[in-house]
Amino acid sequence: MVRVFDAFSDNVVSAWRKLEDISDVSVFQSLDWCRNAWESLLASRAGNRLYLMLWIGLEEESPVIMPTFLDNHGMLRFINDEHSDCGDAIYERGYNNHFAFKELAEAIIADRCVRSVCLQKIRRYSEALGYLSVFLRGPLVYRDHAYPWFEIPHAEDFSSGQRHLRSRDRNKIAYCQREAASARVSVYSLQADTPFPEDQIVMLRDLMRRKGWRDTKFIDETMLQFIRRVYESGICEVLSVSDGDEVMSIAILLKYHKSVLCWLMLYQDTRWNTYLHVLCLDKLARAGGGSFDFGVGMYDYKLRPFRPKLECTFSLRWGRGFFSRLYAYLRMNWRFIRVSWGSRGK
Repeated sequence: MVRVFDAFSDNVVSAWRKLEDISDVSVFQSLDWCRNAWESLLASRAGNRLYLMLWIGLEEESPVIMPTFLDNHGMLRFINDEHSDCGDAIYERGYNNHFAFKELAEAIIADRCVRSVCLQKIRRYSEALGYLSVFLRGPLVYRDHAYPWFEIPHAEDFSSGQRHLRSRDRNKIAYCQREAASARVSVYSLQADTPFPEDQIVMLRDLMRRKGWRDTKFIDETMLQFIRRVYESGICEVLSVSDGDEVMSIAILLKYHKSVLCWLMLYQDTRWNTYLHVLCLDKLARAGGGSFDFGVGMYDYKLRPFRPKLECTFSLRWGRGFFSRLYAYLRMNWRFIRVSWGSRGK
């Protein structure tokens, strides 16, 4: 049976917490992330409606949760898909999820309030992607983003466990460490009982805006409030590197179970980003190892000199009517259409 909730009720919170402990999800499907995002970013937008879908099993359990909402166009989306690096349902692996996703797809089709579906940044091993692409009627599935990541084994420093690194990569890492030997590193987190470094974040944000590296919407006041709430929930850690009294780079990390994700970086020079990544990787290696995700985006300071694995995420689009399907098709092929149309004028 599928039930839809329009609020984070006690029943939803209890089921969500229980599933978090037994499912293989990222920080972007955690209750703290989704609830803070809804309350800070989405609830105040006109037309948005929380649409949490729960599949209830025979033993009154909730083996599948879809953390979704309906926007002002009636489009079903993952909560905070704009600022999340991946989206997915929350489910217990090994459970018979075939029937759960079949009934979820039937509930979506039956509800006329859902005009279309746009589920973005789903990783390829997701059961939600596989089942919904079958049970929804004629959805379009296409690649949308790539993200670099790798596993870090337990070690004194991360590079000793990475046999794929070339000698020039190791030399560049060593060079960055020597250049930043006199730098001051500060760690801010709820566990360390340190205040949220809002002034430092705002300073680097304004600098990046002035230089044209980011637009004026980059970390606006609403987004800053959301980051503060995530920090206060305990899943966020902030690392900053200062040269003297001047802050050069900041990494906003999301920590969940044994994985660390570098979600946002603010900087004066990308060279400091490499040093910050080395600090994060060394810290994870000494803490016992785990998964490190560089976040969505293919930038040189992420790819060099670390040479991480690259994987793609996928989007699933479905529309009830002809125009919804047409929009999904154009969106999927827009890059090809734009290039082909532009070449006609040459």
